[in-house]
Amino acid sequence: MRRLWQPRAAWTMGCLALLIVWMVLGCGSDPSGPNGNGDERVPDFAALDVNSFSETHGQDVQFSVLASGKAVVLYFGRASSEQSRAQFAGLDTLVAELVDEGVVVTGAMINHEQDAAYASYLDEARASIPALQDTVTTVDGQNVPQIGYLLDALEGDELLIIDSGRYLRRSEKAGGVEGHYDLRDTADRETVMSWIRDLF
Repeated sequence: MRRLWQPRAAWTMGCLALLIVWMVLGCGSDPSGPNGNGDERVPDFAALDVNSFSETHGQDVQFSVLASGKAVVLYFGRASSEQSRAQFAGLDTLVAELVDEGVVVTGAMINHEQDAAYASYLDEARASIPALQDTVTTVDGQNVPQIGYLLDALEGDELLIIDSGRYLRRSEKAGGVEGHYDLRDTADRETVMSWIRDLF
């Protein structure tokens, strides 16, 4: 009797172990998706919306609320830069076009400008999506943008595409200079839009 029990117990334990591995690796949505690069979950943060044309202007916006059930496109730029303001306007157009198609998406600019007074320049973009004011944090004795550091977007203008589960899907250079995506350009905008459509 004992000999029969031992193989059965080993078989049962093996099945349980496989079930646990399957549950950990196989269940839920697959964050890697069509573009790969989706294993990093974007941490939550809160920031002041400094875009006077946005519905949440003057309020602290929680990223988890902004992103709830939606894909999100974040553009990192500077309010005082004419090029960044143009990209902000392009991002606003991109989001509006996708929403018109029925795609569940939102967007925001992260204003890297250290002085929030520069936010008034954003009025030129006349964009309706939020512009979230980054703040400064100290890392290894250097002042760096807090949200930028949190999301590893420290190398200038950058475009992050995040799925509805808050997983980072793409990180691309943006800003309309050579080798970067220009959101004012119809072809570049359509390329970025196709990445977002692929998330659904």
